[in-house]
Amino acid sequence: MKTRQTNLSVAATLDEVLLARDERAGRHARLVDRPDGETLLALTVIVPGAVKRNLRSLTVDHAAMSAVLSVFNSDILSVDEFDFITGFEADFIIARPAEDVKRIAVAIEETHPLGRLFDLDVIMRGGRPMSRDIIGAEARRCLCCDRPARYCMRARTHSSEEISDMVDSIVDKYIAAEQNKAGFSLPLI
Repeated sequence: MKTRQTNLSVAATLDEVLLARDERAGRHARLVDRPDGETLLALTVIVPGAVKRNLRSLTVDHAAMSAVLSVFNSDILSVDEFDFITGFEADFIIARPAEDVKRIAVAIEETHPLGRLFDLDVIMRGGRPMSRDIIGAEARRCLCCDRPARYCMRARTHSSEEISDMVDSIVDKYIAAEQNKAGFSLPLI
């Protein structure tokens, strides 16, 4: 299933973001009750600010989908994509045990050039995401400094402008590298 939103650079309201979160939780609650060996992997993209759909977020969306599809390949039983004003989401049912999927998801997040902007969650029964602790992985690091991301989020250590600038820089470097590989150059977004 693909749900496509065509509007770019339109601000999502707080009510829309909260509704999308509730709808995602409901969708995951329906999908999470899987037979043993089948795992729900939920993909969202980290996009700070009110505008969740822009050319940079599309770049991240496409890279995240490509990474997950290429790594899990024939183990993917189904995929549903959702492209809303509140951001891109995808739900994968993968024919692998949850801990294996989590290890691979963490590796994607940590090694892909845009991986720090991917949020790949293995959703457990009860609708809660599997913690990185279960597989012995470190907590995610802040985009702007080397502290645990949760610390900086709770303490509001960095301004939204600082975070947005860091995201823009990460995406711009990726775009430039991809253009260099392709042998041409376009102005950065």
